Amino acid sequence: MWNDLHLCPSRQGPNSARYRLIVEHFFAREQCMMTSKTADELSAFAIRRSMSSKCTAGIIIIGDEITKGKVADTNSHYVAQKLYSLGVDVRKISVIPDEVDVIAEEVALFSKKFTHVVTAGGIGPTHDDITYQAIAHGLQERLILLPDLVALIKSHFKITVPDYDPLNPPTFPWDVETTSFDPALKMALVPASSRLHHANGVSVFPMVQVNNVYIMPGIPQYLKRCCRHLEILARNPDYAFLTNEIYVQTDEVRLAPILNAAVKQFGAHVSFGSYPVIGHSYYRTKLTMESTNQARLDAAYQYLSSELPADSIVSYDPMAIERAAEAIQDIIGGKGAHHHELQVPVSNAYQTTVKTAVPTSIYQVNFSRQFPPFVNWSPQGKFWGPLVHPSAVKASPFTIEECLSRYQPSEVCVSFNGGKDCSALLHLIHAAWTKRNKGSTTDGLRLRALYIRGQDPFPEMEQFIEDTRQRYDLELWTVPGPVRSGLKMALNEHPEIKAILMGTRRSDPHSANLQAFQTLCLIFKCRRNSFVCVCEEFVKSR
Repeated sequence: MWNDLHLCPSRQGPNSARYRLIVEHFFAREQCMMTSKTADELSAFAIRRSMSSKCTAGIIIIGDEITKGKVADTNSHYVAQKLYSLGVDVRKISVIPDEVDVIAEEVALFSKKFTHVVTAGGIGPTHDDITYQAIAHGLQERLILLPDLVALIKSHFKITVPDYDPLNPPTFPWDVETTSFDPALKMALVPASSRLHHANGVSVFPMVQVNNVYIMPGIPQYLKRCCRHLEILARNPDYAFLTNEIYVQTDEVRLAPILNAAVKQFGAHVSFGSYPVIGHSYYRTKLTMESTNQARLDAAYQYLSSELPADSIVSYDPMAIERAAEAIQDIIGGKGAHHHELQVPVSNAYQTTVKTAVPTSIYQVNFSRQFPPFVNWSPQGKFWGPLVHPSAVKASPFTIEECLSRYQPSEVCVSFNGGKDCSALLHLIHAAWTKRNKGSTTDGLRLRALYIRGQDPFPEMEQFIEDTRQRYDLELWTVPGPVRSGLKMALNEHPEIKAILMGTRRSDPHSANLQAFQTLCLIFKCRRNSFVCVCEEFVKSR
């Protein structure tokens, strides 16, 4: 019997619609009988939340693996970003171990103090997964084998649960001994007032909510799926955070007097931030402004822009990858105030500043040796980074588009060795690839890249290539050089490839007569159905 805790396998129960009616009735009864909250108190709590124009949140990260440094926490960062985008002000992030009393105390405190509480971790089938019990303890509730969860777990794990009556589901004190539970069934033992939020087609298991506490798994991939529910449950339609940034080539010591004056004048309605970076190629400090009033934000931005040294402000786009397709179309069409700009993310490693003259210009060039190009103009006309020639940007996308039209996504890869030409090419290809495949059946297929490694490459170059792989989410294939044998090896290992996109300059040896689509067997006798798609002269030579 259930009271003897022989909680193992089962018989078929009623359908899920009937389950919901039972559970909803059970919740109403349990909230009044098994917790300290009366129906009136629960209604008052809901009214207080709805009347508040400013929503706050606390995030609780649970797990010994986090507090002991065995696993890096990325969940709090993701949840905080999500909540911020929904107009929710995250006031506190707490990282705590797998201890019932500690979790219970933190959840009880956060639940009273904040509009929303998100917990991450500790809801699996093992002995240290104690979050449900701890939350029940903290919120003074009993535990229940929730009918909807029991039905889902029976179906998913192919178990049976004898003597289980969904019309009268068993309840237990929060400190019930769970070692005799079937491990899978333990995940259905949740606080009595739990509500389930399903995401059909996204996740098999629902997110559990208890009062204003959203209980999420610690595995980042699963947590991100659960966070989709926050877009409905936590969004604050009356409160949006408006932001702006200024990037400068000035250290904080010189900025402090100007920033202090701005805070004094606008600080009542605008929040300011100053974030120095070390070793960045194009700026030294990032200044941020945040407000809920657009006019006040604009006034603060104009004030700082006018007070900062004119030659220190850098026109930097931190979303260069995401906005690449739009920027390229502007260049092709000659549209926009900055239609001449194309920014390609740059490595922070191994930087060398070189001053040189660019033909027909007097721009200052500041670039990282052997690293990728950046087209980054300041309002005063100074230029940081190798110049991506506008005519090449206008011409090359047509070759790329034709290649992606001729061949399936799985049949194309891009050659990448960390140099300036191929880095600009990669940026253009990734933009076209993303635009073409987004929302299609191939959405999620990663762009393939081929790295032909030379002898004794610089460690900084290897690091940049790895950084680029992560930045663009590439499926990177590495083969030993030289180029001819590397291409041959790559095609032998990946026979599905029919086109390899490569960047070159017309001034490079043997490149003057290359066509946009060059049959590979003309380069070396390997496979007659493979082509090298040549995109020319991305970076204007010095």
